[in-house]
Amino acid sequence: MALSGPIGVAVDARRDRIWVADARAGQVVAIRRGRSIEFRVGALVETREIAVDLASGEAWVTAPGIHALVRISASGAVLERLAGFSDPYGIALDPGTSRSPP
Repeated sequence: MALSGPIGVAVDARRDRIWVADARAGQVVAIRRGRSIEFRVGALVETREIAVDLASGEAWVTAPGIHALVRISASGAVLERLAGFSDPYGIALDPGTSRSPP
């Protein structure tokens, strides 16, 4: 399992999964603890920070290369791209709610 430029990491302890934003490869990688890569989500260009919604298992990632925030399902599907950010860095989710960021 080779990652070319891992920057952001988030842990989903409920699902025993580690999410990695691999900036150089422009992808997000989901890894099950003690196992190999579960899935990759590519074509994101310069992914940086990542946060996991522990209730749903979805991940949010900043992708400055496409000027967007991207929401990824627990199974690895891109659910949403919120475009229009000039240089998105840093992301956090409120664990006390089930709402997505605006």
